[in-house]
Parts: sequence; structure tokens; C-alpha cells
Amino acid sequence: MVIVDTRFPIWGSQIRTTSGSPKHYFSDMQSSHSNTRSVQLFSDEECDRIVALAQRSPARSSVPAGAGRLRRLTQRLCQVSHLPEDDQNRWIYDRLRDKAMDLNNEVWKFELDSVETLQFVSYGFLNHFARHMDSGVPELSRRKLTVSVQLSRPSDYVGGKLYVWSRNKDRTAPRTRGAAMFFPSHLWHRASPILWGRRLALVGWLQGRQALR
Repeated sequence: MVIVDTRFPIWGSQIRTTSGSPKHYFSDMQSSHSNTRSVQLFSDEECDRIVALAQRSPARSSVPAGAGRLRRLTQRLCQVSHLPEDDQNRWIYDRLRDKAMDLNNEVWKFELDSVETLQFVSYGFLNHFARHMDSGVPELSRRKLTVSVQLSRPSDYVGGKLYVWSRNKDRTAPRTRGAAMFFPSHLWHRASPILWGRRLALVGWLQGRQALR
């Protein structure tokens, strides 16, 4: 569960609270908590390895059957599988954790102590994720830092841009294969619909013992 901006489910560009008045969420926090950072994290060959490892796990739709399915289709549509931290995958976690801690010490200075199980996400035709936050509800309140790693080549798809709302404007994540964008989990962000091809990404969250104040 995440907080979704239901006023603008797919294409929206304006941030609003549930009362309808424009607002930048967490606007009273330190300005550094609105920063994003992008780095080259994995090589092309390492991306191939990550995709091969992730595809060993069964994928599921982000929209399960049942009540509310149509509403959820407008919020998130993609295929998701998980990449556990085991002997085969530990190098991925180590690389991601080390870079996250370096950037956190430099920029955000959050209290971090663990990494959630990584998600391997596949976006096909018209798949998308509406504007949302990765924290803000009790069960996700320990999330502090989000990372999204680009596993596809720029030529593999059209559309599907990742936008993060930072310092009152949308920041676009790099499309270079192996590039990672780190940003605070309370920032609004969205993935625009895929118009052709398929986009693959590795997504993770670093947590702290207490919710961000």
C-alpha cells in the first residue's frame, strides 16, 4: 500500500492534498530531504545478471483480482517479482547498500538500518504507476530512502519515464542502463505509461527503526 494522488491517476502533474488544495508534501522538512541523486551503479553485464536472477522468481500482476480492481488499474499496472537477499543476490544488495549509505551520509543523513526485499518490476504496453509516495502509511512508515535502478536500454521502450517531484518540479530519472536514482521515500513520484516495448527496473527501500519526523 502507498499513498496515491487519485486526482491525477496517470498523467497528472499537480500535487494536491485530499482536501483539494495544492501542497508540497513534507514542505516543512529540511530542504535536503527533497534532493535526489543519480549515479551509475551497475555495468551492462551486471544488469544482464540481475535480470537473469530476477526472472527465476515467479512474477505477479500488481493488480490482483477482486473488488476495486478497476480503480487499482488506474493507479498501478505492471508485473512484479522479488529478489531475496541470498548467496546469489548478496552482491546486488551490497552494492546498493554501500552506495545508499555513502549518499545518505553526504545528503540526507537519515537513520538507516536495513534494506527491504528488492522488487524486479516489468512495465509493458500502457503499464504505469500513478503519482504516489512510498511511505506515509503506518505499515510503510519506516521507509526513508527509495532507489530505482534502470535495467533496460533506452532503445528498448518508448514512454515509461520515472518522474520524481523534487524542489517544486518533476525530476526525470536517467535512462542509462545500470543508472540508479536515490530519493527520499516521502517524495511524490510516478512512472508514465509505456507506449512501446518493455521497461525493466529494480526497486528497493532503505528503512530506519523509527518513522521519519
